Amino acid sequence: MSPVNATTRGILLRKRKLSDTSLIVSWCTNSLGIIQTVARGARRPRSPFRGQLDLFFEAELSIAKSRKSNLHTLREVVVVNAFAGIRTEYDPDQRAILHFETELARITGVQGAKSNAAVALAHLFGRLPSSRPALLKSLASDKDGS
Repeated sequence: MSPVNATTRGILLRKRKLSDTSLIVSWCTNSLGIIQTVARGARRPRSPFRGQLDLFFEAELSIAKSRKSNLHTLREVVVVNAFAGIRTEYDPDQRAILHFETELARITGVQGAKSNAAVALAHLFGRLPSSRPALLKSLASDKDGS
């Protein structure tokens, strides 16, 4: 049996190394919810995925859905919105980060009424970014120093 092809729009939430040449990419999609895809060859210099896979990029995705696992194959990506402003014109504060985490947990359906958004997201994605504690500490000290 061959895999089922699907197209959807999604926002890239996480990417991590699978092998020397491939990545696992997590997406929040309109029609499929949170999905994991493997981008084979994405780490190669001449990959068609080069420059197409960055955090928070909104893209049209073409995937081959796996019948055996939750890891699907990413076939094609067309960036719709790179949200360039968030890479150059942002002023993070602790409140904004916590709001983003709360909203992401709500949208993905993983946050219960009494659960902590960060804990729910860590469970969903396997972990939180390793830079999160240092960032929150830095923002807290900036706030205290102001």
